[in-house]
This record gives sequence, C-alpha cells and structure tokens, in this order.
Amino acid sequence: SLFSLYRVNGSSMEPSLKHGDIVIVRKADGIWQKQTRKNEDPLLTFQRRQQLDLERTHCHSNGVSWLIHKPPTPTINDIIVFKDPTEYPWKYSIKRVVGLGHQVVMMPSNRYRTTSDFQLDKSSGSRDTGTSMRIASVCVPPLSLWVEGDNIANSKDSLTSHGPITKKLLVGVAEYRIWPPTRIG
Repeated sequence: SLFSLYRVNGSSMEPSLKHGDIVIVRKADGIWQKQTRKNEDPLLTFQRRQQLDLERTHCHSNGVSWLIHKPPTPTINDIIVFKDPTEYPWKYSIKRVVGLGHQVVMMPSNRYRTTSDFQLDKSSGSRDTGTSMRIASVCVPPLSLWVEGDNIANSKDSLTSHGPITKKLLVGVAEYRIWPPTRIG
C-alpha cells in the first residue's frame, strides 16, 4: 500500500503529536509526492536528491525511482514511523529525523545552546564551556537515520535507547494529522 493510518500512542512526540492523534503515513515516494511538497524549502529538496543519489549507487532494490520509490526518503525534521529495533517486529515508533546517513549529529546537551551560553574568559581570551557541558557528536552510518522524540524527557529514541536505525526499518513519513478534528493539519 502507498498510505496507511497510524494512531499515536504515548507522549514522546508532544507537543507536535499527542496521545490519540491519528496520522496519515506515506509509504512511498512517487509522482504524487511531488504535489505534496510543492512549497518545500529548496535546501530540503536538495538534501532529498542527494540522499536518493546515494541510495541509487549503493542499493539497487528500490524499484523504478521516477514512478515509485519505497521506502520514502525522509529529510531532516520529517516525522517518521518505523519498526522499533528494541521490540522488533511487534512495536512501531514515531519520531522526528534529526540526522541522515553520513551526517554528524550533536548531542542535545549542546545542540540547543547558543553562543551567549558560553562565557568569555578575559584572562586567556578563550571561551569557557563550563564543567557540566560535554561536547559530543555522533556520525550517522550510511543508509541509517538518527531519530529523536520532541519530548526529550519521555522518549526512547536514538539518543537514549537504540542508536541509529537502518532504513530497512522505515515504514513511512507522517504527512497529515487527521484526528482529532480540532488539530487537523
């Protein structure tokens, strides 16, 4: 099938998705996918094309890419549904893509910090990062995704549980919330 409905269970994606929301998940890229992404940022379009080119050269099982491409190719900030590697094959998870294959992902402890969070040490002229901050990053393996929940305190994701997920576990990209009626979009 090309589309499916999934119900969100849990609070790991709050405030974007809440417990009980129902989303339409696109399971393939194709001609119709170009219509849903007409107003997409050119940078995201470029990233998607790069990812497709990488997959074409390293994986030959995707079918005719101009007509249909399964699984879909997510980009940064897409919300995806995938088979949870810690409870495979019985559980599906829904998370946000933070990193694609061959990208370096910063850990949350320093991802959300700005330069104003650092203090300038006037005697040496260098920036003091403080003793509590760790500078850490992860390089995502090829044909893998780094996923995280929006509610970091209540999420089992690549950071806290299973690490990067392979694209073989990808089910699809969440496109639209159709339930509840007050939050359609």
